[in-house]
Amino acid sequence: MSIIDNILIFLGLRSKKQINKKHEWDEEQQPKEQLPRYTKRTFYKGYYLENSSGDIDNWSVRINGKVMTGKLDLLQKSINWFCDTKKLLPPESFEVKEIEVSSSDRLDIEHHGYRIINDSSQSNGWYTVINGKLVKGTETLIKEKIDEYLAYKLSQEQKQNEPMA
Repeated sequence: MSIIDNILIFLGLRSKKQINKKHEWDEEQQPKEQLPRYTKRTFYKGYYLENSSGDIDNWSVRINGKVMTGKLDLLQKSINWFCDTKKLLPPESFEVKEIEVSSSDRLDIEHHGYRIINDSSQSNGWYTVINGKLVKGTETLIKEKIDEYLAYKLSQEQKQNEPMA
């Protein structure tokens, strides 16, 4: 209650019930605005990125006077692009679109425990990973590379197992 309400009660012009009802009515009439509990902020390459909605995909940044919104990692790519080229690109341009490959087009072969894959049905569209490195080419070339690697690996193991003279 305010001071004015207390004076009105003291003078007998209003009762406590009337004042309380008046305050209840005022509170009901006023729209209750839902404010976010907090605003997340992060600093990246001289720019403040903010997220006040709490949604993980709703970050915003002001670059060169223009406000951009989107996912945090895409906004960071936009900032990187602007820092490198001084040109603005929207974050949507950095989204990676997944390419679907139908399983009927995909060919899979196993050679000495290594999977050799061809997604494009071209003769030189085969690939595999040997010792953490991507090897691409024809099927026969990749099989030769696997055989060479296995022979090299075997020779290295034999050298380690030989007694020192």
